[in-house]
Amino acid sequence: DGGADFPFDPMYAWISAEEASKITAMRAALSPEERADLEAAPEDIRHDLMMCRFLRGHGHQALQALRDHLKYRRTNAEILARVRAKLSQDLNDFDESLFPSRISDIAMMLQLPASSGTNDGMQVSLLPVGLSQMSDFAKIDDAELAEWFISLVEMRNLCMHNQSLREGRMAKVVEVRDCHGFSFSQLWASPVVFRKLRVIMGVAANYPEVLATLVLFNLEPGLRSIALLKRSLPQKLIEKMMFSDRGDWPSCVCVPRGLSPGAVCRWANHREKLGQEQGWQYLTRDRPQLVQAVRV
Repeated sequence: DGGADFPFDPMYAWISAEEASKITAMRAALSPEERADLEAAPEDIRHDLMMCRFLRGHGHQALQALRDHLKYRRTNAEILARVRAKLSQDLNDFDESLFPSRISDIAMMLQLPASSGTNDGMQVSLLPVGLSQMSDFAKIDDAELAEWFISLVEMRNLCMHNQSLREGRMAKVVEVRDCHGFSFSQLWASPVVFRKLRVIMGVAANYPEVLATLVLFNLEPGLRSIALLKRSLPQKLIEKMMFSDRGDWPSCVCVPRGLSPGAVCRWANHREKLGQEQGWQYLTRDRPQLVQAVRV
């Protein structure tokens, strides 16, 4: 399970005295209307910990980022009200079943709580991108996609807030992508998919310092697409990414922010379940060969 003993990671540090002073100044710089909006927001949004995420994520632009977030909440007030009506304030574990959607079926996500997430005890969101069909993703209406993602990221923020208060550190999520069988050319070739990704990134930008690490594992060795990806993404994001080739388990498991043994087992079970649903047939010691006839 997650939470093994590792040297303290400053990424998860609690609010410092200097940051607390900057938070006070940032709150004071808001207009009366903005302060009223912030005070009306849920506790995990108006808490100093969230303000600290803005500071660490945006530096001297933190005040503007906070203002943008308040505008985002006004713009999406109806969606956020529906989301919060389903969330208990003491929610600890991410539960996507609270917001059922065909998009979750397309993504085939596995959500792991901190207790069985990373080795250093953070929550994990794991997607088998190699099994997902980008054509299905491209057919989703932008408004439907935005509401689905707003629901999930708002819930994630609440879960991380409660974990942070419980553990006295700034909890974050580790996003993991199993890239076995995934072709990165699908991303470059489809402007529609790119537009969908911009919808998601637009929402995610309103929740700074949520991501601890983005792990891409089961990569085909020597992929030129990865070199292109590294050149096109912001350096700050690249610094939070881990790239693990197929078979290179030490780099994505035997590290603090890597998958815990419990997470690996649950992922293996999830993949097996997905295979059964899709009619996969497995080779085993008792059945080392499989023959099928295909009409052409």
